[in-house]
Amino acid sequence: MFHAASKILFFNFQPSSLAVIAIAAGLILARADRRSGLRLIAIGFAWIVLAGFLPLGNALVLPLE
Repeated sequence: MFHAASKILFFNFQPSSLAVIAIAAGLILARADRRSGLRLIAIGFAWIVLAGFLPLGNALVLPLE
């Protein structure tokens, strides 16, 4: 039980998943409140672009080595 719950929670709280969740929430929120929905969409896309093009993974792993 704990193993399955930890896998589900880990999948939902990964940075890439949080960016996709932010985009999805922004799309839903854009129907009700356009400004805050568009902000969430922009934040999600910016996170995906920055995490994809910048060497953030290497910078985070270097202090651990």
